[in-house]
Amino acid sequence: MKKVLLSITVIIIALTMLLSLTACGEDKPNEDAPNPNEWNITDTTIAEKDKVRVVINLSIGEVKKHINLELYPTIAPLSVANFLQYVDEDYYDNVVFHRVIEGFMIQTGEYYVIDRGIYIKEGQHDPIKGEFSANGVENPISHKAGVISFARTNVMDSATSQFFICSADASASLDGKYAAFGRVCDQQSLDVVVEISKLPTKFVNMMFQNFPGETVVTILSVDRYTGAVNG
Repeated sequence: MKKVLLSITVIIIALTMLLSLTACGEDKPNEDAPNPNEWNITDTTIAEKDKVRVVINLSIGEVKKHINLELYPTIAPLSVANFLQYVDEDYYDNVVFHRVIEGFMIQTGEYYVIDRGIYIKEGQHDPIKGEFSANGVENPISHKAGVISFARTNVMDSATSQFFICSADASASLDGKYAAFGRVCDQQSLDVVVEISKLPTKFVNMMFQNFPGETVVTILSVDRYTGAVNG
């Protein structure tokens, strides 16, 4: 994969994406032992046949961990298809979590690190339509702790590869404005999300204002899986 330094244009676009999500989440809720089983996606249970499960294998520094996720294509078909497109192409391999905020969320999906340099990964697809109510699409998935959703710029139909996972309840600031499309499957996975969100961060530049400081969190792979959830 050719390593390309961030251009000024890319910096401006990415900065807009980061600041857009920050602005919607300024009133960050307090973290209070979130549990993925304390709330329902909808009023009815989603059938097993309508779920797609994936596992994010990652390293927190030198320690390997994983996050189990279940995705809901019957609720957010474009978002799930977009995410799985990147998964099947191994796009997320070696991508880092470049933005973590305690009591809010962890964000990844576009950058990798070599020798302390931050680079953008090539191979992104065209942006997709944002599946949220402000964009004319009903989406009942609330941004509670453990929910996965797509990041975007201030343009509603601008999501590509970047996604975030809520580490706490951010429904008041994000519902109806961002395309949620799944959630973590188990408490262990949510514990990993919360652990990452609590990592000390550093200011790199205006684009990377909440970059993990001493501990780099790297996605090793994202894989589909079937069968029972392995907590």
